[in-house]
Amino acid sequence: MSFGPEYIHGLQAVLNKNLPWGISKIEGGESWVALRVSARDGEWLLLSWGSGSVGCCLVDASSLLALKKGAPARAPLVEALKSRFLKGQILAARQLNFDRVLELEVVRFIAAGFGVKYFLILEVTEPTGNIIL
Repeated sequence: MSFGPEYIHGLQAVLNKNLPWGISKIEGGESWVALRVSARDGEWLLLSWGSGSVGCCLVDASSLLALKKGAPARAPLVEALKSRFLKGQILAARQLNFDRVLELEVVRFIAAGFGVKYFLILEVTEPTGNIIL
């Protein structure tokens, strides 16, 4: 399935109505990552950029368990996200240049209340998308 810029426009609007979300856990595989968002009662924000499965949605724990069964033990991107995003907050979601690109703004607070901002960018294009930290 191919998504147009309208999908990202609607997605960022819906996400922003519900933000900020705390990130309490991170799981992932070769072409997907899931962020457990604390304000959603056990739901996970799933970002996927694999061939034929590009997109972003909320999933429950049982759906995530099915994905995890086929995931490698340690994916490098997942480890990088854990070191930067775990115990952080998703503050905003933006569509870049009315294109099929979603930017998530994440802040993680460190000592003395100072925060470090990170941006996770998901390009929702077919046949494969991209994700950039």
